[in-house]
Parts: sequence; C-alpha cells; structure tokens
Amino acid sequence: MNPIHALLAVACSGAARLGIVLPSVLAPANAASLPKTQENAPPPSSSASRPASMPSSAPASRPASGPARFTDKEYNYTFQYPSDWKLEKPTATDRTNRTRVQVTGPRFRFSVDLTHDLPPITKEQVLKMSHRSEITLGLCRITTNNLRKRVDSIGGQDFKVTDQKTTETDSSLRWYIEAFFKSKKGNGMMSCGVHALPYGKPYIVNLTMVVPFTPFIREDANIVVNIVNSMHFIGEKPLPANTAKK
Repeated sequence: MNPIHALLAVACSGAARLGIVLPSVLAPANAASLPKTQENAPPPSSSASRPASMPSSAPASRPASGPARFTDKEYNYTFQYPSDWKLEKPTATDRTNRTRVQVTGPRFRFSVDLTHDLPPITKEQVLKMSHRSEITLGLCRITTNNLRKRVDSIGGQDFKVTDQKTTETDSSLRWYIEAFFKSKKGNGMMSCGVHALPYGKPYIVNLTMVVPFTPFIREDANIVVNIVNSMHFIGEKPLPANTAKK
C-alpha cells in the first residue's frame, strides 16, 4: 500500500485516537454558527492563529519579563504561554496517558497531547506525491470529524468549522482547525488547535484548547493567537506573536 494511503487508513481505523485530544480541556471548562454580536463574534485577529513551526521537554523557562517557554526534548517541540499561568505535567506520559503537558489560565486552559502508532512518512515520500495536499487534508478531515463527535458527546450544539489551514515545513506536515459551537448551557465556545506530524516519526503532536466566547474577551483572543503561533519543532521558526492591542 502507498505509505500515504497507509497513514490515512491507520488514522481512519483509529479515528477515536486522532483529534480526540480535547477531553481534558472540554471536561472542565469549536464551533457553531453563532450570531456575530459584539459578545460572541470571532475576533479579527483569530484568523491569524495558524499552524506555527513547532520546537522540544525541559522545564519551563521564565524570563524576568515576557512569556514563559516550555520545551519537550523527547518529542522535539516547544511553545510559549503567559508566565503567570500554571503548567503541569502528568505523572505518567506513556501510551496510557497521551497528555504531555497542560497549562491553566484564569478563563481557559490548553494541553499538548500525542497521537501514537501512525506509519512514519518521510519528506521525500511527500515530495514525490502529485497531490501532496491529500495527506494533510485527509488528516484535517479526520481531526474535524472526531472533534465534532467529542462536542456532540458533551451535549454541544451547532458545531461549525470557521477556519482551517494546512501547510508543510522542512520538518513536518501541520494543520490548524478553528471551530465554534454552543455548550449544553447555550454559551458560545471556540475550539482551536494546531496539529503536526513530524517527518519520519510515528506520532502527531496536538496543541488544543477550548475558549469561552460568551462573553467575548479580546485579551483571550490575543493569548490564543500567541500560544498557537509560538508552537513549533526545534529548528523551525515560529510565527510572529500577535501585536494587536487589547
């Protein structure tokens, strides 16, 4: 079987594992066709949150000023987050606990989880494809379908994808998905995440979050953009931070 088709076949057969990296985020407290009011309309800057290049696991570094940074050396990715947020690592990070790290702020939290046991794919194999976009588009669809199922399972309604983007870097395939939905209580919620499949590795790194959108707080949107854009593998360049005024 073509390695690309094998990857998508395994992802589909194990669909419950792919894109279901949200339970730890959804449980506590993307997307729906919500009326675009001042309170719950997507912020202009939200479309800027795109899959960033991703960097590695070391203790979070907290400079005297500015954001803190977490680096996972085992899986070679890194990201930044507000320095006054709480970062926690599960006691066990094996196949029974896919969550590598969870970061909690005043109004929402996000986590980085892994999708294991996928057939590795090399950059050379991708470059030889006549329709290279079929890989990330396929993975994007699988991730979206599982997100929709997860939202349905918690009583969410009016799920609607509002933005998605796929891209390639020198070291990975990645895709970004943004969606809105109404919670069981009728509150507007945004789900977004960046997912990356490093070349030659049998796993996907998923950074995902669910953000309350009723009421809409612009500072939350800026934080989301900065976190997502900072996520990258070591050796890649992250996207620029959002400079929008609060």
